[in-house]
Amino acid sequence: MCSIFEQNTVLGNLFDNQKVKVACIGGGPGSDFLGILKYLMTNKKSPTIKFQLCDREKSWGESWSDVEDKVEDLEFRISTSYMPLDVTKRDDWESHIKYFQSDLFTMIYFMSEVFSLRDSAEEYFAHLFNEAKIGSLFLFIDNNSSDFYNWLDELAENHKIDILSSKETYLKVPFDEEKSDLGQYLTKFSPPKLTANVAYRIGRKV
Repeated sequence: MCSIFEQNTVLGNLFDNQKVKVACIGGGPGSDFLGILKYLMTNKKSPTIKFQLCDREKSWGESWSDVEDKVEDLEFRISTSYMPLDVTKRDDWESHIKYFQSDLFTMIYFMSEVFSLRDSAEEYFAHLFNEAKIGSLFLFIDNNSSDFYNWLDELAENHKIDILSSKETYLKVPFDEEKSDLGQYLTKFSPPKLTANVAYRIGRKV
């Protein structure tokens, strides 16, 4: 994710602003959040940034509730909040409105997660794209499967999301990533993947 930010100025320039709001849809595990933090640290950017982590799994809320206390030494200020969100249930998502004012919406390996439930989830995505503020950005990263990115492309075309960048590619883990940082988990689980076959889209609400 950090690499994609560095390769696309429209995303990187967003964090030159003094304040930035980010909504991570399906972002409970924190990959979106950590990718942005790495980008800010690597590129020495210092906005005040608010993360809204949106996920169906409620236990993620406790995991991220005090993260700002653990990163006090950073040169930028962050805050995190968790919002329980099941995109397949209208009663669960239609009452949430504040996060529509986000500057960036991320969906990292999320479209593939709900693809089998797309008949139930599609109404949510239509609602999200329609209600997001003009000029907000969307970042989609997923497995390189036409099932997933064609679905996203169709939704974007139908709901006034201008695709600024579109790519299917292989991304390699940067050399500065050290697998030994995984500690005991390096031997407990399979070796981490070093190359990912992904598709990504960067869109803007018009």
